[in-house]
Amino acid sequence: MVLWANLHGGFLLGIFIVGIFGGVALLRRDWVNFRIYAFVGGGCLMATFINPLGWHIYEALTTVLGHFSQAYITEWWPYYRNMVMPGSIPGIIYICIFIALELRYWRSGPVEPRLLSWLFLFLGFYQFRYLAFFFLFSTVPLALHLDRLLPKQPNNFKAERAFLAAGVIGVCALPLIYMHVDATLGLPQMLSEQDVRYLETHFPHARLLNHWNFGGILIFRDRGAIPVFVDGRAATAYPDDVLRDYFSLGQVEVDETAWDRVLAKYKIDTVLWVKAHEQLRRFLVGKRGWKEAYTGLYASIYVKP
Repeated sequence: MVLWANLHGGFLLGIFIVGIFGGVALLRRDWVNFRIYAFVGGGCLMATFINPLGWHIYEALTTVLGHFSQAYITEWWPYYRNMVMPGSIPGIIYICIFIALELRYWRSGPVEPRLLSWLFLFLGFYQFRYLAFFFLFSTVPLALHLDRLLPKQPNNFKAERAFLAAGVIGVCALPLIYMHVDATLGLPQMLSEQDVRYLETHFPHARLLNHWNFGGILIFRDRGAIPVFVDGRAATAYPDDVLRDYFSLGQVEVDETAWDRVLAKYKIDTVLWVKAHEQLRRFLVGKRGWKEAYTGLYASIYVKP
């Protein structure tokens, strides 16, 4: 919980999950397990205060939850807005199988994982970020339902050992597969080290307007040498006026009036933006006379003349 609280604001879900288990134990009058869950929940709550902000971390959470910036962040969007075809088909099939088996065997199975599965499924439809927890908790009831559905077989220790060996091999192979897919095991390749070094070398005193997705990576790579305009911390680090100004720019179609206003208001002389945004290139270079000083694999740097 200490790591979770220091890495991501979703740590409150951990306390909530423990609370669900404790609440079910209380309804069952299972005092032994209720005391265990109460102790664990209290320990998790105390662990959340071990962070640079102390108790103010909860103040930061209240700033984010319900903030208008969520409408512009994909993980807060509903599931249907994040669906891509055909990539989403396996997940949809999994959800349909889970619902069908739950309706068939609705009277059997442990309550806690089923309750959490349904809860996070509905929350995931509302906000995509919760679906990961649905897939996590639904594996328990789904496995039990499949065990009831499949024909019973006599104990076969050789087969069980074979399945165990296959499971161990699969678990060990996953990191190797991931390393093969992403050999760097590092930050997403939206902004490379080379991009940042060029910006630092040629424009060390830039009044920078950067793309949202570049902010956090830029801070990490240059250790704050060049102040960013915005990053994923949103309302916890930036005033609402700044965020509203930025989000007026973050559209595929360039609002020329909004861009002119923001560039003038903040005296921007350097723009670090997504290379693929051709409309912005035509606006800055073609209509405003800016220079595309650098083009990387994913990012472009535009400089005011």
